[in-house]
Amino acid sequence: MTAIRGRPLPAFLSRLFWFVLAILFLIEAWLWVRLEWIVERLVAIVPFEAFKRKLAEVIGRLPPYATFVVFIVPGVLLLPFKVAGLWLISHGYLVAGALVFVAAKLVGTGVAAFLFHVCHAKLMTIGWFARLYDAVLRAKRWADDLVAPYKRRVRAYGRLLRRRNPSLFARRVSFLRRRAAARTA
Repeated sequence: MTAIRGRPLPAFLSRLFWFVLAILFLIEAWLWVRLEWIVERLVAIVPFEAFKRKLAEVIGRLPPYATFVVFIVPGVLLLPFKVAGLWLISHGYLVAGALVFVAAKLVGTGVAAFLFHVCHAKLMTIGWFARLYDAVLRAKRWADDLVAPYKRRVRAYGRLLRRRNPSLFARRVSFLRRRAAARTA
């Protein structure tokens, strides 16, 4: 049996699988947090406040399982778009497929974050959902713990690069500051 860095191949592949899974989970969690803020901004810009209030009222009158249906319907409705994106990718339309898939993923995550905010209290009254939510939070902590040493290494490598070539770092920071200032102006 072949070995990589002194580890048997199955152990290496297993560790790699769990590491990739943890990274994907953290990306999903990061998107959730980032898109919730964007959705809240859209709600503030577009007159969705009345819609949000009405939705909260309707959800307040619904039983918990009906609230769960309200929560999952957007994900189910966006599933065909994700499948279409994957189909396009598998048929050689890489850019179009990736755009469709990523757009469906972003919209789905944003809407789910918005709905979760509105439905949270009712969803937590469903026993299995509350346990699932707790398991997801534990999985996020596990993923954070698994990826943390690698994040520390990447940060240390970045600090090393900045020390070795401070002018390159300074130019990059200057560029990012100018870009941010242009966006806010």
